[in-house]
Amino acid sequence: MNKKVLLIGLPNVGKSVIFNKLTGINTGVANYAGTTVEYTVGKMISNFGDITIIDVPGCYTLDVSNEAERVAVEMLNSKPDVVVCVLDANCLESSIYLMMQVLQKGLPVIGVLNRVDIVGYRRGKKRRRFKSGSISAKRSNNDSSRCYCVKKCNCCQGLDQDLTNKNFTLEKEYPIDIQVLGKELGTMIIPMVATKAKGIAELKAEISNIISSKPTNQKGQGFIHRDADWTQAERIVTKIYHQKEHDDNKIRKRLEQMIIKPYPGLIIAFFTLTVTFAIIIGLGMSIRRFLLLPFFSSFVFPAIISLVELLLSEGFFRNVLIGEYGFLIKGIEWPIALVLPYVVSFYFALSLLEDSGYLPRLGILLDGILNKIGLSGANIIPIILGYGCTIPAIASTRAMNTKKERLIVVTMVSLSVPCISQTGVFITLLAERSVIIVLALFVFSLLAAIGTGYVSNLILKGSRVPLTITEVPVLLAPDLSVLGKKVWVRLKSFLAGGAVIMFYVIFVTSVLYESGIFQVVGRVMAPIVENLLRLPQEASVPLVLGIIRRELVVLPLLEMELSSLQLLTGSVVGLFYVPCIAVVTMIAKEFGWKIAGSIFIVTILVSFSIGGLIAFIGNLIV
Repeated sequence: MNKKVLLIGLPNVGKSVIFNKLTGINTGVANYAGTTVEYTVGKMISNFGDITIIDVPGCYTLDVSNEAERVAVEMLNSKPDVVVCVLDANCLESSIYLMMQVLQKGLPVIGVLNRVDIVGYRRGKKRRRFKSGSISAKRSNNDSSRCYCVKKCNCCQGLDQDLTNKNFTLEKEYPIDIQVLGKELGTMIIPMVATKAKGIAELKAEISNIISSKPTNQKGQGFIHRDADWTQAERIVTKIYHQKEHDDNKIRKRLEQMIIKPYPGLIIAFFTLTVTFAIIIGLGMSIRRFLLLPFFSSFVFPAIISLVELLLSEGFFRNVLIGEYGFLIKGIEWPIALVLPYVVSFYFALSLLEDSGYLPRLGILLDGILNKIGLSGANIIPIILGYGCTIPAIASTRAMNTKKERLIVVTMVSLSVPCISQTGVFITLLAERSVIIVLALFVFSLLAAIGTGYVSNLILKGSRVPLTITEVPVLLAPDLSVLGKKVWVRLKSFLAGGAVIMFYVIFVTSVLYESGIFQVVGRVMAPIVENLLRLPQEASVPLVLGIIRRELVVLPLLEMELSSLQLLTGSVVGLFYVPCIAVVTMIAKEFGWKIAGSIFIVTILVSFSIGGLIAFIGNLIV
């Protein structure tokens, strides 16, 4: 009989890392029946056969205030064999509240306290061993459960050795009393550092033990008759968290308070975002100009051209390969040499903001402003994700409280937030002419996003829930090794998705261009392209390509001799132009084809209207 284990916890608590450590590569993604909520499922190999591990969508409570919470409750009601509840050592109160609700289901539960390295252990030279009972649940006379006592259990001794090696030091003044936490919740608590696989072996062993014997004391019977409320969660945190204030903690807390206050929080936000923008432009331009372009221009492209000219005579097939839209040249140059550097720099900057704990605080700071357009501060995170890719931004709205909030964010991101591929093209296209034009374009994008949100809030029916629960992690210096892995994962996603699709599109474009079909399209679209936008007729080609990949609205403009005004006009049209076909499909999947079609039409009308207005005013001034 197939056994099922659920991993449940707050968003961004480390469930995915634990899931990957438990299952390895035996994973897949599925949609929960009747919903658009995705979850990950995999197999864990054990002595009792394969065990199905399900990574439940992250949620803050089981109060069913959104679709993700409803799915979590239904999964728990399906009577899994084991529930692994992942607590965040940095956000204990909300984690404990969720676990109390899980325990009330009366299921076999294992508690995992993740990220104990940040809370209870500090990097340092001096090594200290655990004091017995400081982070362990000792065996009492009437308790037959397995324990995590350093003196009595081999598994605890292994964990003790792991956490007291040269990388970590136990701070006596800053522990979480796991013994008391386990007693309060009435179940086992395993300390863990998931990113370093510390505690994973113990979790696997305990899952196997429960599935093989199902001891009754694992069902949280010490808790299930109590009320799960925030007062209880706060009381438990106060009881288990023995923290002596260090000078560095005082400084950090003072900084954390400063960041979320209007003054000097807005000044800090402006400075932080300016530095982030500088990192994206500076790092991206450096990689492109000094590494990739010289490499491809001096070595790769000459070799390709020489080989094709050697094998093929002049004509259609040679032009398809190395002509004006030759896919062997443009298919490499555009996605790799021009866009990829900015993908790397953007995700590096975004990971810095994520791992430092700054993004949730930016949401708190902007909560009042976002309330004016029907959103809460927490909604800033999907919007910022949209600057990377629109699809994960749309997916992240599933945790929002109402459909209206989701639609406002999706409309904002689809219409006026450029993805990183577009951003890279804008910088490549405009930065060498003027960095001021680049800044102006992104300020324009920001103002347009605010305007879109305001109008959407007025038009869309429904109300939003005024209170949104958001976890605010400790403000910390990012771990560069973890940061590098995150950038690499996102980079692989771009290469496997965006870059490959762009290569195929450029191949089709080359064939259509060399066959003369695009010349016909250009003549049909001439009234819009030449008369309204004041662009050359060949600019109609990227308008067709942009339906497939949004950045292709702008990329071909690099090959044209355009004035600064024409470059700005083309960039603005590209900014507001239709979302790429993958995004339209994603919107249809989440909200239906009626809404997807409406956004598609609105983006076309807005892009041509604003682009034409800029061209008209610009020509009057010039």
